[in-house]
Amino acid sequence: MTERITIKDISKKLKIHHSTVSRALRNSPQVKEETKKRIVKYAKKHGYKVNMNALKLRGTVKNVIAVIVPNINHDFFANIISVITDMAYSKDYIVSVFQTNESIELEKKVLDSVIHNNVAGVIASVSMQTTTSDHYKNLKKYNIPLIMFDRVIDSIDVPKVETDNYDIVAKVVKDLFQKGRDRIVHISGSDKISVFRNRINGYQYMIKKLGIPYNNNYIADNGFTIEEGKLAAKRLFENKIQPNAIICDSHLMVIGVFSQLKEMKISVPDDVSIISFGNNPSLSALTPEITYIVQPVTEIAIASFDLLIEKIKQPDQSSNDKIIFKAMLN
Repeated sequence: MTERITIKDISKKLKIHHSTVSRALRNSPQVKEETKKRIVKYAKKHGYKVNMNALKLRGTVKNVIAVIVPNINHDFFANIISVITDMAYSKDYIVSVFQTNESIELEKKVLDSVIHNNVAGVIASVSMQTTTSDHYKNLKKYNIPLIMFDRVIDSIDVPKVETDNYDIVAKVVKDLFQKGRDRIVHISGSDKISVFRNRINGYQYMIKKLGIPYNNNYIADNGFTIEEGKLAAKRLFENKIQPNAIICDSHLMVIGVFSQLKEMKISVPDDVSIISFGNNPSLSALTPEITYIVQPVTEIAIASFDLLIEKIKQPDQSSNDKIIFKAMLN
């Protein structure tokens, strides 16, 4: 494992006094330009990052945990943050929350900031655009433990906490079919993201197993929004063969779907059954006709936090557990 390079390391290697190295890395005009360029070039080449904790909290124990989520306005992620924050407080840790807004570029900047601040550990769920893992792998270079939850990157060998997405979607398809729904559409995100790939695979498996001729995975390429939900409903119901059941991976898109169907005089649940991931309280109050897939948010948050604390306390332990919780229909 690569150790964090320090100012003293650079000083020793370049045979330049550590105070000069420090001033050069802070772009001080007191350092000759030629010397400054030499120091900065070496530091950049060897992955030097400013240790903000060392600057601000010199001599104290690291106690900041970073939680990275795609969208803090999503109930699932907001509740995860709430539980982790409460647990962190009880263990004398501070939580810094970062929102990527479903952008990999912002996610990369967040990870860079996390490394600069030398946090104790990271709990993360990736953005919709995240298809590469190098920016997360950088954490290992600086001995910062990582736990991934919900939207994980399979290629990174770290502990992960997930829901049985494959199984629950397969079960929902089977239940709908047994209730006479034989034109079931699944509205999901990109299959490049683990959570959506597992749900899509669960849908495809059961559709084929039951021999249902109608097979329709609708991918929301532009993200999960109310407007995208409306657009999805318009497109699905302008076809000659229309669905009589919809499984939707986003409660925001469900709002759009439900609104559009109401405008089109299509009755829920008489004409179309709707199953949504996540039981948003306001949504369930407005649309009691919708069935919800409920994820065990508290259990996911507790498991993620406990795994991170274990990694912080025992950094050399190689255990990279995968914990999978069961979702339920409500």
